Amino acid sequence: ALADWVAALSRAVRPRGTATLVLPASRWAEAGALLRGAGFGGVVLLPLLPRAGVAAKRILLRATCASRAPD
Repeated sequence: ALADWVAALSRAVRPRGTATLVLPASRWAEAGALLRGAGFGGVVLLPLLPRAGVAAKRILLRATCASRAPD
């Protein structure tokens, strides 16, 4: 489950270290909330677009541990 992955990341990543997840685009809100709840901040979303005019199927989410930076 995604919550288990985020919990493991929060234990493994040192403060100011980053974690990056590759996820289906439909799960970005859930993942962002889980990351913020686990003490990550500065969440950055990067859609992976296969070609112009096509919606992203996958995204990259990068977050910094122990950060209070805005998303």
